[in-house]
Amino acid sequence: MNREKIAQLFRIENNQKLLSFAMMPRSCGGGDEFKLLALYGDKIIDLALLTSFSNQGITDTGVISPAIDRFHNQDTLYALGKHLELNRLMVPLDSTQPIPHKDIKEGIEALLGATYQTHGLTVCFEVVWELYEKIKTLLPEIGAKEETLLSENVVGMLQEWFDTQGYEKPVYENIRVGGTDNNPLWKCQVTFHYQGEQIKELSDSFLGTRKAKRDAAQKVLTRLGIK
Repeated sequence: MNREKIAQLFRIENNQKLLSFAMMPRSCGGGDEFKLLALYGDKIIDLALLTSFSNQGITDTGVISPAIDRFHNQDTLYALGKHLELNRLMVPLDSTQPIPHKDIKEGIEALLGATYQTHGLTVCFEVVWELYEKIKTLLPEIGAKEETLLSENVVGMLQEWFDTQGYEKPVYENIRVGGTDNNPLWKCQVTFHYQGEQIKELSDSFLGTRKAKRDAAQKVLTRLGIK
């Protein structure tokens, strides 16, 4: 997919400035403009899917939350970004290094942030749902089942790495940071020992403990340069 088609998909063909910002993560020299767009996109994805499921009459949070989590994670959005060829269209500062998975994932979010800033929530919600449906069409190509939505077991991957290296296994602690009794907000802190040092890594905030744990594990994998 070329830059023009990316712009059309995200409805920002008439806003080349935001398109450029959204295609420039940190590894490509991007700064606060990219971070802000990605933050908008990050928040909008969950809201858009929640609204779409609710409009379809799906109100069971036990169904909605896992469905959102399986779409809105680094592995799924990276797979989507790779399908859209963002890794080819983005230009890294170091041409010898590939674009990090995290930057591809945040690139999808930044493009959605650009959609929001250009058209507002209604159009942005439409684009999020189109991307959600597009992911389903990608599953047969990689041999995945629809219910998994490409959700890779990063917790297991991290555990396997620590076992291979002979380190003590990481310890996870769920920390409630807000929300309501029906929809509590969580962070997950993972503590691990590496090269004689005790290190703590804290996840972002999520509605589910599973997603928070995955995020914490992913942060450790990134910190250690594994993924």
